[in-house]
Amino acid sequence: MELTASATLPTYDVTVTGDHTLTVNVEGRNSPLSVDERYKKFVAGTNGRAEFVKELTLTGGADLAVKNGYLYLSYLEVGEGSELSGDSGRLVVVNNLTVTSGASATIASGLVASCNNLFLANATLTVNGKLYYGYVFSGDAPSGDVAQVFNAQLPYSDFDNWYEKPVTGRLLEIELSGLSLSVGITGSTSPWVSANDGAALLGYNPTTPEEEDTPVRGKGCKMASQAVPLTLLGLIPLPFSEVFVAGNLFLGSYDNTLLTNLLGGAQITFGIPSEGRLPIALTGYYKYLSGTIDYIDNEQKTGGADSMDLYIALATKPYSVDTSDNTSFPGGSSGDLASDPNIVAYGRLTSSETTSDYYYFYIELTYKDNNFIPSGDLYLPITATSSKDGAQFTGSTSSVLYLDELSLVF
Repeated sequence: MELTASATLPTYDVTVTGDHTLTVNVEGRNSPLSVDERYKKFVAGTNGRAEFVKELTLTGGADLAVKNGYLYLSYLEVGEGSELSGDSGRLVVVNNLTVTSGASATIASGLVASCNNLFLANATLTVNGKLYYGYVFSGDAPSGDVAQVFNAQLPYSDFDNWYEKPVTGRLLEIELSGLSLSVGITGSTSPWVSANDGAALLGYNPTTPEEEDTPVRGKGCKMASQAVPLTLLGLIPLPFSEVFVAGNLFLGSYDNTLLTNLLGGAQITFGIPSEGRLPIALTGYYKYLSGTIDYIDNEQKTGGADSMDLYIALATKPYSVDTSDNTSFPGGSSGDLASDPNIVAYGRLTSSETTSDYYYFYIELTYKDNNFIPSGDLYLPITATSSKDGAQFTGSTSSVLYLDELSLVF
């Protein structure tokens, strides 16, 4: 039996029994789901999305197949001989995945499945595909390509830990040094980097820890766009007295400050090895104060409302970016992640809305061509900025983006 886009999905408990396969073809479905209601700001991907709001039970060898998008289940119980499979589909069990006591069930090759809670008392779950889980409440965690969600998170994504990192550079033959406020702990390796490594040479840190205005206890990340004065350069004749710098934060590395001229920008790397991570979403809290654009190409000109930008992607390569070359960014000069052939999955939140408080957000990833198990080595870029066009020295000196408690959803 196959449920297609024209079928009405049940709003009651469903049991499938015997030698039958329930196939849920998600293609063409994109209506809001109950899980969306948890979030103040929800950004859905373009893959199909469907949901069973009650419990689905498979008994007597019945199977479940997911096709062409995300299938969200509230609760799933599977019995002896049941197989969970996917044909360009992804299975998300929001609450409990239970294998009936005494039974053996299988996650087939080609399916990525996830659940919050696993119940495997006196039961066996064979994972030939991939499984993410939150907690095992009974029985033992299955073997195979299995990951606990807690262990798949990115270090320091709560932004509670910061340290000062010494940086040096040369500008117009002048030796400069500074202290870059950085996410992490001294002596540790943190995947999070910002343009502070360049701005600190002029005595400024646009990205800083936030200790007072946070959505939860602890610190957060504050990104403030600003015009950085060039007074440290003394009496050297300059074409302008300030450089517009956006607050930002990204996964990757800050490789070099291009200081052969005042607007040289930087060489940075966007993306870190995904190490098998195949997230379905990025969640966290953000708050944004949008200002009126007062710098365009580093000239004091007035534009419209500034916008924050936050995106996540999976790519087949890391991006070696020269900020003076728009074509080197993910998505090229247009920033269009969907058309970039090196990006296999992406999600993005861009907004000019000023928020009075923190918004709990959910950015769902779109997996291109419903390919939920991309092949080869993958890289994970996540980038946030208080001014979307800050790399082009365009934005508002009044724009501030607060970010906290980032988490990958599987």
